This record gives sequence, C-alpha cells and structure tokens, in this order.
Amino acid sequence: MLNPLFALSFEAARFGLEMQSVVALRLMRLMGGTEARGSVSEKMAAPTEPQTSATTVSINNGTDPKVGKTASNVYKKRGRANKRRLSK
Repeated sequence: MLNPLFALSFEAARFGLEMQSVVALRLMRLMGGTEARGSVSEKMAAPTEPQTSATTVSINNGTDPKVGKTASNVYKKRGRANKRRLSK
C-alpha cells in the first residue's frame, strides 16, 4: 500500500496535467469571445464547495489525507464538468 500522502501527491499531479487541457480549451473559447462571463462567475463560486466538504470531513474526525482527498475530489468533479462543457 502506498503512503497516503504520496498517493495524494500523485493524484494532484495527475489532476494538474488533466486541467492543462481545460485551460487550453478555455483559452480557445476566450479567443472566440464566448467564455469570459461564465469564467468569472465560476471563479467566484469555486473555493466554497471544496472548503465546505473538507471542513465537514475534518469535523467528523477525518485524517489529513482523507480531508485532502475530499477537497481534491470536488476540484476533479468541477474540472471534468468544465472539460465536458468546453469540449462541445
């Protein structure tokens, strides 16, 4: 079994690579002029959901790796939704 913090670091690196494609798709949409308004509203709401879920896990006696994984899962979910939306 891998060290939980190592596994979390690996997942974060993989997520970063995956999100590079989202950034590229978003930049293409910005060049077309269709993405600016949605991007701003998304950025305003983005920090609250992972923070809330991480706080909930932490209050329920979650370990540090579990708290980190919970927050990263929220970012992954939102990132994949962005990728699907921008790929259309």
